[in-house]
Amino acid sequence: MNSDLYLEVMANCSAFSSRPDGLVRLRILAFDFGILLREQLGFFLKFEVGVLQFFLAALQSLASDWDCLSKSSVRVLASMVFNTIPMDSTS
Repeated sequence: MNSDLYLEVMANCSAFSSRPDGLVRLRILAFDFGILLREQLGFFLKFEVGVLQFFLAALQSLASDWDCLSKSSVRVLASMVFNTIPMDSTS
């Protein structure tokens, strides 16, 4: 059963490509397929850039949460500690 179907498909493909108009249609189909692949690649690259931008924004948000120097409470505590450290006097 499958071999009969295979032979029929091969015969149709052979007849299709043996005619001059069939070759033109086959080339147009191949050209359209190439355009489709390029469009899909472009879409995938744009999608990948969007995903990377999302993760970069998330990482920047996390980094700003961990940035101790920008928090006023840390700066106040650091100034109190450094102001109360005894200094050795040199004579």
